[in-house]
Amino acid sequence: MVLQSESRKEEFQKYLEKSGVIDTLTKGDHRAIINPTSEPICLSVLVNLYECPEKPPNAINFIKESMGPAPPGGDVEKLQAKVKEQQAALEAKEKEILELKQKV
Repeated sequence: MVLQSESRKEEFQKYLEKSGVIDTLTKGDHRAIINPTSEPICLSVLVNLYECPEKPPNAINFIKESMGPAPPGGDVEKLQAKVKEQQAALEAKEKEILELKQKV
């Protein structure tokens, strides 16, 4: 039973290596397939892939489809910069509101 489990794990690892998933995850290209805001989902996606009786021919596409659509607007760095910019604008407006309330 233990040998069967180990054999299954080894087959899965070879499958991930052959399909390019290991390289994609370990070489920093993971942004192409994983939305950083949904990291807890990543493990369940890999578990689902592991438990698939018939492995899909393209593991990376399986992961992309399982993770859901990319964030609107695309580039995560641009979205993070936009959030920081809007947070700064909000803080400025809140400060301005406080100053106006003090004058009233």
